Amino acid sequence: MMQSNMDSRARAGISPAVDSFPGLTCTFRSFVIRLHAAAGILAALALLALAAPSLAADTEARTALVIGNGAYDRFPLDNPVNDANDVAEVLRDLGFDVMLHTDIDRRQMSHAVRDFGKRLRNRGGVGIFYYAGHGMQIDSRNYLIPVNNSIETADEVPFESLDVNRVLAKMETAGNALNLLLLDACRDNPFPSRYRGNNRGLARVDAPIGSLVVYATAPGSVAADGDGRNGIFTRHLLENLRQTDLSLTEMIRLTRAAVVKETGGEQIPWESSSLLNDYYFIQGRDNKPGQTAALTSDDFGASEDDWTEIVSSSLRVDTVPDNAHIRIMNSAEVYQPGMSLNTEKEYDILVTHDGYQQWRQKIRLEPGHNRIQVHLEQLDDLDTPVSGKPEQLALNEENENADNEGPPLIPADITIPHTLRISGGIYSMGCSSDDNNCNPYEKPVEELRVSDFMMGATEITVGQFREFVEATDYVTDAERNADGHEGCYIWYEKGGINRSSARWGWVADRNWRNPGYSQSNKHPVTCVSWNDALAYADWLGSVTGRQWRLPTEAEWEYAARAGSNSRFPSSDTARELCLVANVADKSESPGGSRWSNRVNCHDKYWFSAPVGSYMSNAFGLYDMQGNVWEWVEDIWQENRAGNPDNDSTEHSSESEQRVLRGGAWDGDAEHMRISNRSRSPASSRAAITGFRLVTHPDE
Repeated sequence: MMQSNMDSRARAGISPAVDSFPGLTCTFRSFVIRLHAAAGILAALALLALAAPSLAADTEARTALVIGNGAYDRFPLDNPVNDANDVAEVLRDLGFDVMLHTDIDRRQMSHAVRDFGKRLRNRGGVGIFYYAGHGMQIDSRNYLIPVNNSIETADEVPFESLDVNRVLAKMETAGNALNLLLLDACRDNPFPSRYRGNNRGLARVDAPIGSLVVYATAPGSVAADGDGRNGIFTRHLLENLRQTDLSLTEMIRLTRAAVVKETGGEQIPWESSSLLNDYYFIQGRDNKPGQTAALTSDDFGASEDDWTEIVSSSLRVDTVPDNAHIRIMNSAEVYQPGMSLNTEKEYDILVTHDGYQQWRQKIRLEPGHNRIQVHLEQLDDLDTPVSGKPEQLALNEENENADNEGPPLIPADITIPHTLRISGGIYSMGCSSDDNNCNPYEKPVEELRVSDFMMGATEITVGQFREFVEATDYVTDAERNADGHEGCYIWYEKGGINRSSARWGWVADRNWRNPGYSQSNKHPVTCVSWNDALAYADWLGSVTGRQWRLPTEAEWEYAARAGSNSRFPSSDTARELCLVANVADKSESPGGSRWSNRVNCHDKYWFSAPVGSYMSNAFGLYDMQGNVWEWVEDIWQENRAGNPDNDSTEHSSESEQRVLRGGAWDGDAEHMRISNRSRSPASSRAAITGFRLVTHPDE
């Protein structure tokens, strides 16, 4: 049984204490400039009307990450490497420290973005990210496509590419003075015959306060690539970047005019602006590099007082789908993107859309710009069986034409977990090099060799587990009250909103179907034991004709680290955890409780989140930190001493405790550390326990 005291939670990492409970041939081109609020911004704004602040040439750091991908196995592109090299050359002439990469894969792209974010945070000043290559939108999210990818259909894009939001997040959290995002990518979907219901071009990205977004053409449209060395938009942009005494907004205006003239009006660059000041790259007679020219309050249609208030605290809610209705339930003001709000008040935000489940949460704003993203769940996805995916149906067609001795016919209503190939290697397992809070059972650190394997990109979902149960009539440990415990160990609120009424406990009739909170088929299945996970893996193997199993603990940590030896591999600081993980954040529970030990951010969910709601790690795996604890194959060992020097499973112990990894939605930063381990009996189950599977790679 999982303990509920603080000491055992710190030791086992699952059970929260009662007192721990009081949130993707043409071009997509988008140019984003973001001015970050800094300490003392109100004082700076007070002086803005008298004199524009400046970034001195001799003190301003300039950093750029430039990526060009063109050598695709399918749909290769001619210009991206040229574009990247030319942009890098111009930026170097402008004094930028340029990190240039061409024809790189997903893992290299992710590592480059991470290194870029670290440089920005350490150096400050101005940052530019430039990308040329394939890109597309899926479900209103934009993705950059790496080379050497294994994408067969467009629905695999989120798992095999780099989410633009990941780049934006690194730039936003760096805290430097000015950031620019320049994307010159194929705007049309390269998988039109394989993916129905997609949109052309990129999804719209509106500019938050202090930023500028410029597209080569209107959102949802396709831009021309041109016949020369560079794309039309980039060629004119490069010309204007070299101009002296040309402000940023004037540079964009001249670029737009040149593109419209060359294309006869077929391509019209589009922009969304919330700039508070302007910027110059090259010193002339009247301006220094980096000098910012003040924009007046007339540019915003507001008074100077309103302008100051908007900068000090503003709110933007981005939704999927993007035309959802947003209301602030406890305010008479009508919601407007970037609206000014009081930082001392808590706001009740309601997001609705026909055909989708509503989203509602109370949020307290931070000083500066506050931006949240809400992904609504389609009602059709709630509590209904999940149909086979296109790649599964294609596999069935192949099976129908195969000899009887081939693999078994996979039913069309069985959802095979999407897996990614994890190339093996040697890594240091155990306490991270930058972690001073390791427990004894995370030591000693050992170098282990891991072989290639295929791992599920996400945790097994409610919908996938439902298919198993309906096909086999399987009864879970929670449903049969295994080991004398009734139902599932869940978190619940009782009789009000007091912290004393929020607790963990065994509750009868709670199981994977009803873990004590609302869930859809896209949520990770919870209230499942180690035994239940093995039963699902055995069944999946029987219907697919290949072996499925839980990952070994060594495989799990290797995949979670994704080439990093940091305690938070997918985020540089604990504050960034909400971008990559569902954790104990600053949000409130449905009954008004708050986490006493929490991460200082908002992740949008109190309980579990639909799989893939956050950014993937460098290997393309989602939710390796947070959301739910994941069962692995191994039996618990108190420390790593004497464990095999490979990826085999540890079965030598006589302990009945099994290992869980990754933390869950109730965990603070301490529990999100990548080396953190937990344990529980094989029959134990909780609203925070789930699993993902691995299989052998296809040769």
